[in-house]
Amino acid sequence: MFELIKEYCLSLPAVAVKEKRNGGLYFSVYDRLFCILYQDAPQQVAFKCTPEVFHFLISRPAIVPAPQLARYHWVQLERSDVFPFSDLAMQIHAAYDMERKAGEPQVNVIPVPRSAPAIYFPTR
Repeated sequence: MFELIKEYCLSLPAVAVKEKRNGGLYFSVYDRLFCILYQDAPQQVAFKCTPEVFHFLISRPAIVPAPQLARYHWVQLERSDVFPFSDLAMQIHAAYDMERKAGEPQVNVIPVPRSAPAIYFPTR
């Protein structure tokens, strides 16, 4: 299951991955973290979710608030078989969408009113 999750995260557009000293793969989009895979045994998965989903998930067995990230509504699966892969992929995709929308570069466009006079610079 670990390899499936890794491949799924890497298949999402604009995803970057960093490997840290603690044996974790940190997946981010636009420099915003959305999923962590811990490679060392036991292989665990952590991901961000909405506050409502966070409270629902931590009430289930083998799902705990992620250490040091719980205040940002991250959950950690103690085992990779807590969810079927399709459900886990759906949760990871929701985390990806949330962070992608928050981190997308904003383009500021200043609208020009139609009634604005044209500026004319005469040449000599």
